[in-house]
Amino acid sequence: MTGPVLVVEDDPVIRANVLELLIEEGFEVVSARDGADGVALAKARVPDLVVCDISLPKLDGYGVLQAIRADPAIASTPFIFLTAKAERSDMRAGMSLGADDYLTKPFTASELLDAVRTRKRRVSELLARGRAALEREIQVAESTLSPAFGAADGVVVVDPCMHALYEQVNRAALSSINVLLLGETGVGKGVLARAIHNLSPRKSGPFVALNCAALTESLLQSELFGHEKGAFTGALQAHAGLLETASGGTVFLDEIGDLPVSIQTKLLRAVEDRKVLRVGARAERDVDVRFVAGVVNIPLGEYGRGVSQTVIEPPNGTLTAAPGVVTHMSTVRPNPSVV
Repeated sequence: MTGPVLVVEDDPVIRANVLELLIEEGFEVVSARDGADGVALAKARVPDLVVCDISLPKLDGYGVLQAIRADPAIASTPFIFLTAKAERSDMRAGMSLGADDYLTKPFTASELLDAVRTRKRRVSELLARGRAALEREIQVAESTLSPAFGAADGVVVVDPCMHALYEQVNRAALSSINVLLLGETGVGKGVLARAIHNLSPRKSGPFVALNCAALTESLLQSELFGHEKGAFTGALQAHAGLLETASGGTVFLDEIGDLPVSIQTKLLRAVEDRKVLRVGARAERDVDVRFVAGVVNIPLGEYGRGVSQTVIEPPNGTLTAAPGVVTHMSTVRPNPSVV
């Protein structure tokens, strides 16, 4: 599954028109009203493409582009600027920072769609080439080694300690339980989460990931649960949250320990009852998702200090300990545990 298109535009009418046009064309779209929220959403959702105005509150478009290019996880994201004037100096400044294209307001629907399709197509081509290269590497590895997992799962495991870990992942994936992944930052909890999805009966459904530490409380609430039209200033359209758009699939919530308590309460309702309430809505909506959460590896006795134990250890949840980066590269065999 590819990532969304992130639209960063402070003008509510232009933002609504762009969103409506892209959604009608079948693109998944997320949006932000200022530059700071745009950067936060880019880090949390890892989009395939950013369409960004230059003149923005809090952080202008150049600052958004610089922040994205400085983050290794999203540095290669294609970036299209929206500008009210086609000054050569502005274009040179943006291109020197790494922008891929410019659209001058007012632009037509066809101009926007052509630019978006071109950049998305190039992303798809890069992904296809990367996937082909990975499959070739796996074929070489399989001819000389005995991996536990293969191309279908996106990982190749040879080390004995990782072999044991992925056996746990496989057992968890085949069940319907919610899963909690423990591990230091950078050990690959996202890789484990995707492997759980790929090995599960939900593999044909969407896999949606969100970094909970990257967003403000208001953005988290809107991204997770969605909002109705008119729920707040600038909400010109209804917006389905991640828990709705991931229906039939898996939601991975990384850094769940950083969730505000108010969000944890609503999330617990979704975990237990499979129901969500959009911001500004009166009626709850049913959701059909499997929850996988990630948190830093902390002692069991520390649960509940700063985070809600009921959310950190969801009902019928599985606890999988991911070996640290040093352990990944050594022959030391940790003792992963499943609770």
